Amino acid sequence: MKKTIIKNGLIATAILVAVNLITLIVFGTDPENYGIGEIVGYATIICSLILVFLGIRELEFSSPDNSFLKKMLVGSGISGFPAVAFGLYNVIYVKWIDPEFMETYTQYSLDKMQAEMSPEEFEIAKAQTLEQMTMFDNLLFQFVIMFLTVFVIGLIISLLSATYFQVKPIRK
Repeated sequence: MKKTIIKNGLIATAILVAVNLITLIVFGTDPENYGIGEIVGYATIICSLILVFLGIRELEFSSPDNSFLKKMLVGSGISGFPAVAFGLYNVIYVKWIDPEFMETYTQYSLDKMQAEMSPEEFEIAKAQTLEQMTMFDNLLFQFVIMFLTVFVIGLIISLLSATYFQVKPIRK
């Protein structure tokens, strides 16, 4: 079980970090690429977390009589690796790679909202956005948010995978 978690967790981490670095090299840090960056980012999270399904499947192949809880533990263990890596990547990104990211991303978000909302809605949304962005000045807060983003998606995939193999066990 431990070997499955470590192996699949490290592969998921490698995929997540590699694709983010490649995206950074290809698209750079320009605000006009934030939209595509979000799409690539979430797609990469989901693709890297396919290793959760594969890890639970590997566990099932080795011994098909595993409990639902054990499958969930394997899935959440695997999810923890890329979650920590993504949290660290984000801190490194906003601290050293693109220190003005929070300001430029806030402005990007405000410009996008202003184009899509009425003036009254925009003023309310602007106040909320500026209030929320002050929390992101804290690197620990950023780490926790990015960690939870990946980890919660991983838990959902763990739940779906564990349920799938609970309902449809692998037959040798």
